[in-house]
Amino acid sequence: MHGRFDFECYTEDLFHKLALPFPPSLCTALPLRGAEFLAGRAMADAALQALGQLTTEIPIGPDRAPVWPKGSVGSITHARGIAPVSPKAIQAGKPVSTSRQ
Repeated sequence: MHGRFDFECYTEDLFHKLALPFPPSLCTALPLRGAEFLAGRAMADAALQALGQLTTEIPIGPDRAPVWPKGSVGSITHARGIAPVSPKAIQAGKPVSTSRQ
């Protein structure tokens, strides 16, 4: 799943509008970083919902990597206005395919 974003339209209140937590580490970040972070987390939230995950919050871990909710793993990236994510639901420690054959 991926989406596009325009960092020039970014404002901090978009976190509230999208019901996503605003991490304190973004308080001193440049607007571009905030826009990238928001886009990645918004796409990850939508992807987790599509997988049927009840918990979609993805906090920042001590190594600054995303901490995926129990039962899921994934990757978030962002560059040049594009924010692709690739979460997977896991069962018994193995990824579950979400692609349609």
